[in-house]
Amino acid sequence: MKFENVKFIFGGLIGNDAYDVEISGDVISAITPACKKENCNYVTLPYIDVHTHGGAGHDVSELTKEALDAIGDYLLYNGIGAYLPTFVATPLGKLDEMFLKLRNLSPSGAEILGAHIEGPYISLAKKGAQPAANILTVYDPKDAVFFEKNKDILKIVTLCPATKNAPLLVKTLVGNGIKAEAGHDDSVDTDIIECMKNGLDGATHIYCASSGFRRLKGSIEKHLGLNECALLFDEIYTEVIADGVHISENLFDFIYKNKGYRKIILVSDSLAPAGAPCGKYLLGDDTPVITDGTAAYLEDKSALAGSITNVAKTVENVVSYGVPLAHAVYAATETPRKYLSLPYDALSCGSTASFNVLDEKGKLLHVVNRGRPVR
Repeated sequence: MKFENVKFIFGGLIGNDAYDVEISGDVISAITPACKKENCNYVTLPYIDVHTHGGAGHDVSELTKEALDAIGDYLLYNGIGAYLPTFVATPLGKLDEMFLKLRNLSPSGAEILGAHIEGPYISLAKKGAQPAANILTVYDPKDAVFFEKNKDILKIVTLCPATKNAPLLVKTLVGNGIKAEAGHDDSVDTDIIECMKNGLDGATHIYCASSGFRRLKGSIEKHLGLNECALLFDEIYTEVIADGVHISENLFDFIYKNKGYRKIILVSDSLAPAGAPCGKYLLGDDTPVITDGTAAYLEDKSALAGSITNVAKTVENVVSYGVPLAHAVYAATETPRKYLSLPYDALSCGSTASFNVLDEKGKLLHVVNRGRPVR
């Protein structure tokens, strides 16, 4: 297999020279200067999605090989080489059982890197489509046993920094090698800063069920919320759902200008209807959602429940907004890798032949996985 006249995107830059890339077996066997140097396509690392609840008609919580095969194949076809199955607020005991199932499954398609859980320590006021019955407003230090037990598979926990004992929760997570992200929150800067002192360094889908600046009751002082803190503090990596519904073009431009592409993580927050027909689906075990082809909503359309857009499409979207292609690619490839401390290098001769091929507008043209053409 051979791809001719391509440039490599890495490190937030597009390489100056065009190459022909040859594949033998599952590795890149040769990279030679291209004769033609116009109308190039672009080679990138596979995308990573750290926040997806499903796709292809299935929710990750189904935890069957059939469901995860369908989700994984859908993601890989769309250039997502790896992902974190993301679970809504769920009792810890039940999560124990679910993680046991997840460990014992070896689905096809995109690689499963671990799990991301939203809650159960989130805000009732900012729950979005999360099941209220499962939300906990207090962290009990006894729950540390759960995180110690599941540190092999649990990679990210979304929490509300206003949760009672939240700094201790963050310290417990970080001590077990688990990322702590603020989200679905009604917190203010003082809460967020205390959690940051203990290792919180991420924000879950900014401007979506996240807090903004406000006055506290009985005070004239204005406090920043998560939206402002995520943009203010350089150490916070910030998830963005750039599907054109959750985050508009102007709002994305505002985030990009203030945050910079190196700390933006493009995520899908996709639900079961991503890549599936319009209709009715489930989020988690028992939350009905509907889609009209633009996004997923609660049945009464009182709130967005998630997106039906994959990360490849968000890359294409932000490029259409005027973001440089190399910056959009970075936010879908290198930022999530850095956030999760995953080792990676630029593609080179001898590298595993897993990559995406894009056009100049960020549209996904081809996907190669371990030397096998997927798209």
